[in-house]
Amino acid sequence: MTPDEAGFPGHHGNGDGHRGTGPGALAALRKLAREDLSSLWSDVPRKRLYRRADLDVAPWPGTAPSASPSPPEPPPTSAAEALAVMTTAFESADRRFGGGHARGALVAYLAVDVVEAARHAPPGTPRRAVWSAAARSCDLAGFMSFDSNLHGLALAYFRIALRLAVEAADRNTYAAVLRNISLQAWNLNDAASAARIAELALVTAQHSMPGHQLAELLGHVAVMRAALNQQAGARQAMDTAEDLVTASGLESATLSYQRGVVLEYSGELAKAQHALTVSLNQRTSSERRSRALTSARLAGLRLRTGQVEKAREAIRSLLDDHAGLTSARVDSALEELNRHLTRFRRHRSSNLLLLEVRERLRPPTTFPPGGGRDDAVQD
Repeated sequence: MTPDEAGFPGHHGNGDGHRGTGPGALAALRKLAREDLSSLWSDVPRKRLYRRADLDVAPWPGTAPSASPSPPEPPPTSAAEALAVMTTAFESADRRFGGGHARGALVAYLAVDVVEAARHAPPGTPRRAVWSAAARSCDLAGFMSFDSNLHGLALAYFRIALRLAVEAADRNTYAAVLRNISLQAWNLNDAASAARIAELALVTAQHSMPGHQLAELLGHVAVMRAALNQQAGARQAMDTAEDLVTASGLESATLSYQRGVVLEYSGELAKAQHALTVSLNQRTSSERRSRALTSARLAGLRLRTGQVEKAREAIRSLLDDHAGLTSARVDSALEELNRHLTRFRRHRSSNLLLLEVRERLRPPTTFPPGGGRDDAVQD
């Protein structure tokens, strides 16, 4: 597969990192989804590089993003509404059961239904609505691949989603995709790229994104700044995010989690644990993967601070959620806790918990970046 086919900008683009050709984006999506399906059905994974060079994503096209807001969101057509309903269903399955649970079904839906709906959308406002929905579906496929540790594949889907969002004139979806690319880079320990892309997402949509969604984007920017030891900037972004949530009158478990991570980076570990506990209490039963990842982070902090008994409580919660998940990220978090627990073998209760954790560890279906069947990371 060439970079163009995977959705990466090349020499045929319009000079700003965007190809600007809707049919080309659809052809790339169809080809990628079909190859992905072939790997799933044959159980013969294809190695796909996650290249840091491909993190050189373009800003929103045109003039300065903050000076040119997106057109009003178009009213849904029947095709756009159908895509949105199906994407919402897949999102719900992803949150509750993990990215590996229904990823194949979403990819099959992308390869046929999504591509055909976008191809046959009439020009003008209906086309924008359908392509916007297609971009969100493609972004979700990227996120579910990321949750399955298929990093090169995830980035390819994300890059195509960016192109679809441009065709839809949907800057908010463009920014949401950038946030996911940034999150993936952060998880792969590339904090510099993650922070740069997060800031680009914020510039893209800070004047157009709905308040609650913008708050969580600002929270993500705060985490990225904290990762680079930019504590003042992190606090500023977090304060702005919290003001937006307060004004909305709603809670945000995601923002509480992000606050905990920012506090962890600043060394305020007691406050970080409190924020993570608040986030867990705000999570619903439908957010099983988020609960598991938060429990894992909380357990790790408690082990770091010698609170073995309290760590056991968080690990028990993690194990309860893990049983219903197909998520390589959660599997990796459990493996990390297994390594932490070996330091506390002198505690009888820890030995019993360690045995239970090890019984839950799954043979990896993908491997960490750099080898095996997972995508190698290439500079």
